[in-house]
Amino acid sequence: MWKGQQIVGSVMGLEGTGYPYINYQGFGAYMGIFLIAVWRSRKHLQNLLGVKTQSVSTRDEPMSPRTVVLALIFGVAFLTFFCLRAGMSLWAILVFFGLYFAFSTAVSRMRAELGSPMHDLHYTGPERVMVAAVGTRPLGPMNLSMFSFFWFFTRTFDSHPMPHQLEGFKLAATSGVRSRFMLFAILIALFVGILSQFWALISIPYRLGALHEMSRVPIVYGSEPWTQLQKWLTHPLPPDYWALGFTGIGLLFALFLMLMRMKFFWFPFHPAAYAAVCGSWAVNYIWFSLGIVWVLKLVLLKYGGRHAHRKAMPFFLGLILGQFTVGSLWTILGMVFNIPAYGIWP
Repeated sequence: MWKGQQIVGSVMGLEGTGYPYINYQGFGAYMGIFLIAVWRSRKHLQNLLGVKTQSVSTRDEPMSPRTVVLALIFGVAFLTFFCLRAGMSLWAILVFFGLYFAFSTAVSRMRAELGSPMHDLHYTGPERVMVAAVGTRPLGPMNLSMFSFFWFFTRTFDSHPMPHQLEGFKLAATSGVRSRFMLFAILIALFVGILSQFWALISIPYRLGALHEMSRVPIVYGSEPWTQLQKWLTHPLPPDYWALGFTGIGLLFALFLMLMRMKFFWFPFHPAAYAAVCGSWAVNYIWFSLGIVWVLKLVLLKYGGRHAHRKAMPFFLGLILGQFTVGSLWTILGMVFNIPAYGIWP
């Protein structure tokens, strides 16, 4: 849809104005997916929260509903306390993390239902939507400064941990591994990963030289939030109601697509696909591959049926495994012999 909007905008001379605000449409679409997920899970959520008396089996769950609610309350309270002490306003904290966790839920839902290989949505985190809604002056320097500290998890969402954790629990369930064992494994990996990443970010640039022997990507990423903060403070932005309006359009269009899928079995378009491709940098590199796979799947289902599709799945999974195996071997060889090696994407 937004490709057509770009063509119309070019014809009407709207290039350079931000139209059609593709990233904001994507953010709105993710909010629509979040609302859809909450609505379709409302009975289960009511049972978990004790609103209804119907019993819910939690035998295979990593945590009991009571523990989940207590952990959620503690986590939100800690984030609120931390950000208040850092100088943020209470309303900004609640809106920022409310949007972030809604987006996180939508991404996880999309990965579970569609299996989308990308959901990056660069440069359209909650802080950008808040700036578009009210401008920079009402937010103030303290809120804007904290937004810059949060840039490491709002710049892009392609490596969001929540869908990976969800897939880990799904793999554990299908392979017979206890979900609580997987929970402890994730917590251990989280602890080790944080410490090792801090060490790597300090050790490797110190030994190799950040400017001469390393990619400039980490340096660019590190400077982006502060360059943005400088612009916000020196050249305050007014509300961008066009961006906010297209966010609403994305939300409503995602709801419309889901309604059509619920009413008409033959309807081919999915709101998750609309959200995934809006503002995605990654789709520029994999759209052709996705197109080929779509054609192959269509041919298999049309002429071979579900049986042929199921028989062909191991072959395509093997292609994926082979690509990453070879790519990993090249990376290992490059590290062992200290030579430039072939890298795979992503």
